[in-house]
Amino acid sequence: PYSEIWKNDLKLTEDEEKLASENTSRNFQRKILPWDDLELYKEEYTAEEKKLLRKRHDIVVVASLIEKMPNLGSLTRTCEIFSCNELVIPSKTILEDETYKGIAVTADKWLPIKEVAPESLVKYLIFMKRMGYRLVGLEQTADSQMLQDYIFPEKCVLLLGREKDGIPIELIQLLDDCIEIPQFGVIRSLNVHISTAICIWEYVRKTKLASSTSS
Repeated sequence: PYSEIWKNDLKLTEDEEKLASENTSRNFQRKILPWDDLELYKEEYTAEEKKLLRKRHDIVVVASLIEKMPNLGSLTRTCEIFSCNELVIPSKTILEDETYKGIAVTADKWLPIKEVAPESLVKYLIFMKRMGYRLVGLEQTADSQMLQDYIFPEKCVLLLGREKDGIPIELIQLLDDCIEIPQFGVIRSLNVHISTAICIWEYVRKTKLASSTSS
């Protein structure tokens, strides 16, 4: 009943008007500069060397089942921002797509990206498991754990499902764990990029930030 009152009936007090008009706040917008990585801007490093020299978190995001360019571009940007170890995509031809490039905004230049076609995922996941990674699927299943309760492994492969159908059963059977994000609305699931960004943040928060603040 009160949701539209602010449009016509809300009157600002003198202090509120002053606060809205004056530019006296100590809080202001700033852009983060990656000071730890400024060394990588030197011209003597190749693009591939710059990717390899970055300090990275040991989480590999597998997006081989993702088809939509906006999602792939957004995932690339998110993985670069959180300095993920690697992003896996179905084909590197995606990197030349104009929609992808407009959303990724050169994040692919700073992030290791591997090509693994959907039909090769079984072999790839088994290989990563042999390399000591724990396979984690972002999926709602009968045995999935809630994200807030899940203890992330240091070496983590995060498998993403298809936009509509999720992770196929033959891949779910290979996973060590499945995690899901608690939901309180009517829609069945979040957009795959949004849910992935939340999971990556939780991984970084629990495995990296928690240990740095406790030490």
